[in-house]
Amino acid sequence: MERSAERKIVASAAPLKRARPPRQASGFTLDVTARLAVEEALRESEDKFKRVFESSLDAVTITDLSDGCYLEINGEFTSLTGYARDEVIGRTPKDLGIWVDPGDLREAQRQIRDRRVVRNVEMPFRTKSGATRWALLSAVVIDIGGRPRVLSFVRDITERRRTEGELRELSGRLLQLQDQERRRIALELHDSTAQTLAALAMNLALVKKSETLLEDRPRRALEGAIRLADQCSQEIRTLSYLLHPPLLDEMGLSSALRAYVEGFAHRSGIELSCELPDDTDRLPPEVETTLFRVAQESLTNILRHSGSRTAKIRLRRSATHATLEVRDHGRGIPAEVLERAAVKGFGVGIPGMRARVRQLGGSLDVTSGTRGATIRVSLPLARRRV
Repeated sequence: MERSAERKIVASAAPLKRARPPRQASGFTLDVTARLAVEEALRESEDKFKRVFESSLDAVTITDLSDGCYLEINGEFTSLTGYARDEVIGRTPKDLGIWVDPGDLREAQRQIRDRRVVRNVEMPFRTKSGATRWALLSAVVIDIGGRPRVLSFVRDITERRRTEGELRELSGRLLQLQDQERRRIALELHDSTAQTLAALAMNLALVKKSETLLEDRPRRALEGAIRLADQCSQEIRTLSYLLHPPLLDEMGLSSALRAYVEGFAHRSGIELSCELPDDTDRLPPEVETTLFRVAQESLTNILRHSGSRTAKIRLRRSATHATLEVRDHGRGIPAEVLERAAVKGFGVGIPGMRARVRQLGGSLDVTSGTRGATIRVSLPLARRRV
């Protein structure tokens, strides 16, 4: 016969005062097996939560949703901030001055109130010693003891931010060196190779004056050499301009863009329209170079990939920012290409443009659909840290 499961019973009995005979009594029994099982499971759950809480490699805190006071912290929080438990419990992050920018704290609190969750927000924080470090904050509202609490996870990303900053600086430096090398090559082509070709053309022109003395075959060869010299000269001038347009230094961004767009439209057959301000007030050189390169790369991508027969370039300037927008009406940019461009580092195309823009503290937005794509770049006119 199968043995029945063990049960937990609470029993109580008391004699009946008026019962006959006096040994009669009344009582009850209560099966508490399920309640005790729930209580045991709750204790085990609390023990597991406590072990995870204490052993987490992130700084973990529990705060009151209503007033933001710390209710509990783990050891990693102490290691990260330098604050002991008794210095933190009952106080708020604002009391301790942990968050460097009060706006960051207010925004996190707003998201907690509105969405009940915060995911992977980067913000600077201040340790007890006064040092500033960077944190990756995630938080969620949970029920603890029947009351809403905020469970927060803070990860120190200071070294990652420093490494990313160094990589951005390196990418920016490589781009600057690239531009310097382009300018050097352009000047070399213009001042040396183009002049040599011009001298060659002059010599061929002198020979042509005596072409009546030449037989038919040498005369045809001479005419071919003159055409080749003219073609090489034109190609050298075009290459020199593409490497570094002299108008960018001499007249400014708008003039350089107008000249480039005119030549690009002639070569590609794409109908281009421009909205460009006058170059009465020059932009900083690095801003002009970056915006010109973005326009150049954007038009090249339209020619190679878009299939659009029209495009538009618009340049705007405010007191604080210069904004360039390049729009086409082609097939758009595939989502997988945009995804790769978003995660890829230094390189050509969109990643290269993003590296240039980021180096100057600007932003690059790419929107794409079935009716074309738009690349929009905004650069601050006053240089700032990135």
